[in-house]
Amino acid sequence: GRSVTIAPTPVTCVHSATTTREIVHRQIRWARTMKVCKPAPYFLSILSNATLWPLCYWLLDPLDIAHGALLFGALVIRIFLARKLAQHFSKSNNTGGIEWLTPILDIAQLLVWLCAFSGNHVVWGAHRYRLDSEGLMHSPKE
Repeated sequence: GRSVTIAPTPVTCVHSATTTREIVHRQIRWARTMKVCKPAPYFLSILSNATLWPLCYWLLDPLDIAHGALLFGALVIRIFLARKLAQHFSKSNNTGGIEWLTPILDIAQLLVWLCAFSGNHVVWGAHRYRLDSEGLMHSPKE
């Protein structure tokens, strides 16, 4: 006996301009929250970093041509796949040409992952909160 009603007003999502600092705070907030809520999966998520592991392998012997070739090949594949995924999900061949930044994003994600384990405070807007063991945020006064 229930009915579905469609709202006469469309719902939109507006994303305001974001500073680099706000982006970093948001990424660390999400990372620390995920670490608390799902500690083992979050800890293991570093294994999926497609730039980190070839880079670590290359760093074992940076003068070895095979190590360099593996790193170069992995980066080319990473960038190619990022482009293909962007084209697929945007339904356009015009992806902006920024796929070459993908390995840099992977390394930035490594830094965010490390930050998740370096504290339990998060910033949201202009406020700093302490994250408890259940993932709830508390103001420093509590």
